[in-house]
Parts: sequence; structure tokens; C-alpha cells
Amino acid sequence: MGTQDLRLRLAQITEHEGQRHKAASLYAQVVCHDPCSVDAWWGLSQTICDPEHTLYCLKRVLTLAPHHVPARQQLNQAAADVMADYLESEGVTRPTSVSLDTPIFT
Repeated sequence: MGTQDLRLRLAQITEHEGQRHKAASLYAQVVCHDPCSVDAWWGLSQTICDPEHTLYCLKRVLTLAPHHVPARQQLNQAAADVMADYLESEGVTRPTSVSLDTPIFT
């Protein structure tokens, strides 16, 4: 097992123990040395506190592993959250319920 593999494993253990800041630092060290490590980018996306950096990490995961379902789900949810925040800032509210009998266009 190489140094980066050990560092990645340590980051995973540290994350599991709830030490997110320390785990993020370890994941960042791994991606600096191995920018193709899907596991390190994924771990970094789960431990970093800045939403913009989280999105960047999720995009890197999907660039390296396009079928990574959890990353795709989180990126889709983040996009939906951004859109909801934008619509709310513009005064557009979401309907509480929609009747299928109500015509959309009249």
C-alpha cells in the first residue's frame, strides 16, 4: 500500500470519527498528489465546508467517474437548491399543490 493509499484511508477513518476539517485536509493532500483519485475527490466533497468547493469536487468526481450515482444526486440537489434560492429571491413561490385538472394554459 502506497503513501497516498494510506493517507486516503486515514482521511476516511478521520471523517468517520467526525473530524471533518482534518479529513478535508487529508483528502486535499491526496488529490494534490493524485488528481485522478475519485475516492479522494468524493471524500473532499463530503468534508469541505465551502459550497462552491463542494460543487467543484462533485464535478471532478463526475469527470473521472461519470456513473458515480451519489455524486450525481448531490450535484442535482445542489442545482435544485440554487434554483430554488434564485426563484425565491425573485419573489417566485412554489405552489403548495397542483391539481392535474387545472389547465396550465387558457
